[in-house]
Amino acid sequence: MKLTISVLGSAAVLAALLTACSANPPAAGANAGPRANAADPSATMQSFRPASNAKADLSTPESAVKEFYRLTASGDYASAWSLIHPGEQNHPSQQVREQLKKDFLALQGKKGPALVKAEKTAPLDEYKFYITGVMQANVPAVNVELSDGTRKTVHPFADDKGQYRLFWDQANGLE
Repeated sequence: MKLTISVLGSAAVLAALLTACSANPPAAGANAGPRANAADPSATMQSFRPASNAKADLSTPESAVKEFYRLTASGDYASAWSLIHPGEQNHPSQQVREQLKKDFLALQGKKGPALVKAEKTAPLDEYKFYITGVMQANVPAVNVELSDGTRKTVHPFADDKGQYRLFWDQANGLE
């Protein structure tokens, strides 16, 4: 799919792009990681293949949050990457997309805080996802408490298959 966007500031264009990216993920094998040398298509940076989490229950916002923190508390960020929303994994900017994945996978092996409590609250009428800049309606909210004392609200969002996925950025962690 070829998509050309001239105005990235438009919320409608960004919402359409998020939907298109979620509905049309890269072909199998196409997500082998960023190229180390653009002149040599066979040269790729180290690729992290997440372990299959096919058994993970992502049917509710709380279950997606619990699975994410279960994986990151054990230091398994490679598997947790598969829980990041396709709209973020397929960010329209290649530079942003590659930097997000690099920053996230750099945490591999470092144990994050464990989840102490996850509690679904009323969905938000609308929420703007920081990393994509897209405003969405009826966004689930899950209040979490972590073993390091952190308390925050996380906003899982369903992908095109109805599985809840998460948005993440280096500065704030999960959105």
